[in-house]
Amino acid sequence: MKSIAPITVNSTDLQWVAKSEFQSQVLPLFRQACFDCHSTESNEGELDLESLMTERPFVKNRSKWINVYEQTRNHVMPPEGADELGESKRRKMVAWIHNAIHNFDYSTVSNPGFESTRRLTHREYSNTVRDLFGEKLNVISKFPADMSATSGFDNSANSLFIQPLLMEKYIQISEFIAEQIAENQRQTPAVSKPFFESTPTESLSATLAFQKNLALFLPKAFRRTVSAKELAAYQKVFDEAHHKTSDFITASQLALQAILISPNFLFHIESKPEDQTEFLINDWELANRMSYFLWSSMPDKELRQLATQGKLKSKTVLKTQVNRMLDDPRSIAIGDVFASQWLGFQHLGTRIRADPIDNPWCTDSLMDAMKKETSMFIHSLVMKNRPLKELLQADYTFANEELAKYYGMRDVTGKQMRRVKASSKRGGILGQASILAVTSYPYQTSPVKRGTWVLTDLIGTPPPPPPPGASVFDERIEENERLSFRQKLQRHSTNASCASCHSQIDPLGFGLENFDWFGRYRSRGIDSSGKLPDGTKFRGLAGLKKVLVAKKMDDIARNFIRKLLAFSLSRQLEYYDEKTVLEIFSRTKRNGFPARDIVLEVVQSYPFQFKRVQD
Repeated sequence: MKSIAPITVNSTDLQWVAKSEFQSQVLPLFRQACFDCHSTESNEGELDLESLMTERPFVKNRSKWINVYEQTRNHVMPPEGADELGESKRRKMVAWIHNAIHNFDYSTVSNPGFESTRRLTHREYSNTVRDLFGEKLNVISKFPADMSATSGFDNSANSLFIQPLLMEKYIQISEFIAEQIAENQRQTPAVSKPFFESTPTESLSATLAFQKNLALFLPKAFRRTVSAKELAAYQKVFDEAHHKTSDFITASQLALQAILISPNFLFHIESKPEDQTEFLINDWELANRMSYFLWSSMPDKELRQLATQGKLKSKTVLKTQVNRMLDDPRSIAIGDVFASQWLGFQHLGTRIRADPIDNPWCTDSLMDAMKKETSMFIHSLVMKNRPLKELLQADYTFANEELAKYYGMRDVTGKQMRRVKASSKRGGILGQASILAVTSYPYQTSPVKRGTWVLTDLIGTPPPPPPPGASVFDERIEENERLSFRQKLQRHSTNASCASCHSQIDPLGFGLENFDWFGRYRSRGIDSSGKLPDGTKFRGLAGLKKVLVAKKMDDIARNFIRKLLAFSLSRQLEYYDEKTVLEIFSRTKRNGFPARDIVLEVVQSYPFQFKRVQD
C-alpha cells in the first residue's frame, strides 16, 4: 500500500470548525463518507455513526470517536474503492472530531461518578482474611476465578455478583476459617491472637471475655465503626451457643462464622448522607479505598486509627500514608493484581501454558518467574518513582537463575528473583516473556495479536472490531506454501476491508517477531522490520521502543493514568472522568510521568475522594 502522511490538524482547520454549522456543514460530510457502512441499518464493525452523531456531549463516546479519528486522519477509512472523499472534506472531518474530542471544555462537567456497593473480589477476600487474623490462611484457591469487567479489572462492581452457589461457597469457607482459628486457639491457648485476645478467667466471665474480643474485632472485620446494636447481635449468637455448649471456643467459633458471612464483611459498603447527591466520603471509606487500591486488602491499624480520629483527609497525612503504604511489602499488589490484569499476564500458567510433556522446559516455576518479572518490574517503577518511558526503555529487569538461563543471561544464581541488568533484547515490558507469551497463539507468534495488544493495552487506542471473516486468509493465500506467514499477512492486508486496521496493527507486531511464541529470542530468518502509516520505519524491539517513546509516550501515559484510576475506583471510567485524567497528565508530564507521583495524584483526585449518587 502507498504511504500517505496522516492529517495533522492546524489552526486554519480549527477556525473552520469554529465557524461551521453542524447540521448543514458537518453532518453531510459523515453522511456521504460513512453512513453507507456505519449507520443504524448497516452497523459494520459494530459502529453506528448515525446514532453516535446524535449523542451529546460527543466525548461521552470518546473511545469510539478516537477510533474514527485515527482511521480518518490516517486515510484508511473510508477504504480504497469507496466514494472518494477528497482531501479537503477529509481534513474537515478530522478537524471536527479533533475539536469535539480533544478540545472539549471539561470545566463544564463536574461529576465524581458513583461506585456502587460491591463484594470483595476473591483475592481481596483472601488477603483480608490473611491480614485480619495474622495467620497463613490462603483461601484464594477455594474460589472460582472472578470475571474481568469492561474496565479490564475484576474489581469492578458491575461484574461482582453473588449467586446462590457463591453464597454456599462463602458459608463453607467461613466454617473452614473459623474452625482453623478455633483449632489454633485450642493448641496454643496461652498465646494472644485476633478474636481470642481475651479468654475466661476466674475474674472474667465467658460473656465479658467475648464482649471484649468482639469490640476489638468487629470494627476491623467490618472496616468501619460499629454500632451497639451490631455488637449486641453477635454477642447474642455467642451467648446462645455458649448456653448450649458451655464451651468458650466453640461458641466464639460459631459467632465468627456469622461475622464472616455478613454483608458488612463480604461487601464494600459506603454510606450516603441524607439529602445529598454529591459528597465527600468519610475517613473510613477513604481508608478502605486506599487499602484495597494499594494493597488489595483491608486497612491496617495505623489507617484505622487515623480514620477513627478523622485525620486521614489532611493533605499532609494522606501523602504520608500513601508513601508508607507503597513502602509496605503488601504494595506488591500493584504488580500482582493491577499490572497483571492491565497487561494480561495473570492467565500465564493457567489458561496459557505449554504442554509439559512435549515442552519439559516450560515448568511451573519458570512461568511463575515470568509473571513475577513483570509484576516486580511495574512495582519497581512505582516504588522508585521512575518515569513511564522506562516501561519501554529500562536497562534492567527482574530474574532468578531459571528465567535468566531462559533469557541467555549469565551470573544469576538461585531461586530468588532480583533486579538484574538487561540487554537491549530484554529491557522494558515488550521484551518480557510474560507479555510475549500471552500475546501469541500456542506454538505460533501472531503479529496481529501482539500489534493489537500494543495499540489496546499499552497505547490505549484500540483498533475497531474486525469485520466478519476478516481473520480468515483467502484460500489461495492460505494454501500457497511458498509464502511465509508475514507474506500471507501482507497480501491479506492489501484487501481494502482489511488494510485500514492492519496498516496500524501489523507493523507493531512485526517489531516483536524476534521473539517466539513463548518469549525466547530468535534471529535466524526473521524479518522484524515495520513501517507505520505515517511512513516511519523501524527494525526489531530496539527500533519499536524508540518509535513508541518518540511518538506515543503521551498516549501511553494517559492510558496508564486511565487504567490506574479505573482500578482505584473499581468501575469503568465515564467521559467526565477524563477531566481528572487530563489534570493528572498535565501535572506529571513536566517530570516525565513519574509512576509514584501518579499513584499519589490518583488518591488525591476528585473522583477518589468524592461520590455522587446517581438519579
